[in-house]
Amino acid sequence: MKESRFYTFFRPVIPPPLRPLALKYQEILSYLFFGALSTAVNFGIYFLVKLFAPAIVANVPAWIGAVAFAFVTNKAFVFEDGDWDRAALWPQLRDFTAARIFSLLLEEAIFLVFVEYMRLNEDLIKAAGQIVVVIANYVTSKLLVFRRRDG
Repeated sequence: MKESRFYTFFRPVIPPPLRPLALKYQEILSYLFFGALSTAVNFGIYFLVKLFAPAIVANVPAWIGAVAFAFVTNKAFVFEDGDWDRAALWPQLRDFTAARIFSLLLEEAIFLVFVEYMRLNEDLIKAAGQIVVVIANYVTSKLLVFRRRDG
């Protein structure tokens, strides 16, 4: 199996007995790593903008910043799609953004059903919803946005 840039970078700190497992799941591990950084970008922008604007307003640039960061890191490091030509970039950016809007609506629907209608714990539902969203984002990114093109 070919080593990704992510795996190659982190290999020195991976204990040798875990390296075969890390190599096997390098794409998922890099997706989770950059997803955590994307969440940090989201929160960083959110709290910065919230110093000057209401939370509902701060959430918009936070979401946009996180999606932009996620697109670049997913393209460059997770799926290692090196084609930055406009002909490839714009359709991917469009599809990536559409998929992220879908997962945002999915998360909102989960929240609506389980918190608003069923009155379940909002923190537990937020956590469970994030698991669903992460899986949905990975699947849509892998199968629809950054799918390997033969040719």
